[in-house]
Amino acid sequence: MIKFLNVSSGRNGRRAVNQCSLQVRRGEVLSIVGMTASGKSSVLAVLAGRQRANEGQIILDGQDVTAAPRKLVARCAYAHDTLNGPGELSAREWVRFWLALAGGEDGGSEQRLSNAAKTFQLTPTHEPIERLSRGERRLWDLARIWASPQDVLILDNVSGDLDGHGLALLTAAVKDAVAGGRTIVLAENGPHLPVAVSDRVLALEKGSVVREMSRTEPGFESVVAAAQGWAH
Repeated sequence: MIKFLNVSSGRNGRRAVNQCSLQVRRGEVLSIVGMTASGKSSVLAVLAGRQRANEGQIILDGQDVTAAPRKLVARCAYAHDTLNGPGELSAREWVRFWLALAGGEDGGSEQRLSNAAKTFQLTPTHEPIERLSRGERRLWDLARIWASPQDVLILDNVSGDLDGHGLALLTAAVKDAVAGGRTIVLAENGPHLPVAVSDRVLALEKGSVVREMSRTEPGFESVVAAAQGWAH
């Protein structure tokens, strides 16, 4: 579906993504794990078309899109680890703002948004989104992603803002989305979500993939935790 072939990306001579090769398979949950500053967020940004590759090739459904990142943008809904946007809007207006900006508003967007709000157990409020807790804002941001028409969902460290209930909602939503035909790529600083939902995990060091792990691999949970520095 999406392939990186020796992709590098960075600025001012620093490669946050360094000769990275990987493959995203249709209908899977792929997690990118690694220590802090290993390049997880940068890999996701390149996958989502939000950051350009300086070297290598990016292949989407057999087509070289290295010089056309907008084609990745059109396929990938992207949740960044920071929450931005006009804070004076209500939560639902805030979601609509981002959907319109990403070209995700169409005849079915309102129904998708209503379905996504139910998925994350959200009740529309007239309160400005900036007055909601960070966890509530994150759930609305996830509703934005789930309401998008794209079939690839890219999630950059989104669980860090969630409490246990929110994490349970996200875990269930990821499983349901994949069962419905979507593909999910996520990066996390902790092992909990990758262990719970991943079909495969790629361990990153200095912007390169150094190990691939399958859920069927013996000791999968401990290997994922060790790759993120959680092992004792």
